[in-house]
Amino acid sequence: MALEKELAPYFGSVIDQLVYNGWESHDVRRYLTAKETGLAVATGLFE
Repeated sequence: MALEKELAPYFGSVIDQLVYNGWESHDVRRYLTAKETGLAVATGLFE
């Protein structure tokens, strides 16, 4: 699923967000520190 752009069909009520990592497209630190990732985690924890 790493290449899948839309995950909502697999996980129900989620909102797909694009995280732009610039030239380090495979650097996991960029994903984990992205504002979009933090918001998604916080939303999942407090729903």
